[in-house]
Amino acid sequence: MSVVNTIFGSFVCERKRLCLYLAVTIVCFILCSLTTALCCSHVRLFRDYCDRVYARFAIVARGVLSSRHLWFAIFIRNLRVLILDLIPFVGVFFYAASIASTSLVLGFVVSEEGVNPLIRVLISPHTYIEFASYVLAVAASLRFFRWWKEGKRYTYFVYVAISVVLLAVSAFIESLEITSFRP
Repeated sequence: MSVVNTIFGSFVCERKRLCLYLAVTIVCFILCSLTTALCCSHVRLFRDYCDRVYARFAIVARGVLSSRHLWFAIFIRNLRVLILDLIPFVGVFFYAASIASTSLVLGFVVSEEGVNPLIRVLISPHTYIEFASYVLAVAASLRFFRWWKEGKRYTYFVYVAISVVLLAVSAFIESLEITSFRP
């Protein structure tokens, strides 16, 4: 019972910090997506680069969408990112890189298809669940050594388990959205 209280108490104390991390992630994601879309649409130097990135994204997207088990394919792709985010202290850099690259690709898509993809991503519940999963993973990676030193190793693994469950739920919701809106 003591272990459960310690874990729950630790999570409640960090709730505000985790919410702040999530808010910063969302704001950075939106700003980077919109900046990329504007640059691709209005700056001639970026046009060729945007076209190449968009073409590569379309190939990857077709590969994922052609999978028989769409939610599992999405989950595995996102799990790769989560595993990198969990590396103690280094995970935060992988997290920043994954958010930046995802928002850049979304910006390229917005420059090609208009603002509808951005709106769909922003109103979609899977976006926020996925971001919350990554935020928990990064928080765990930043506190790994402190928890290990204090003998709270289980706290790290609880954060990992919650992150993986959230990621699976996010992938399932995203696959439902894709199959529902597929033309």
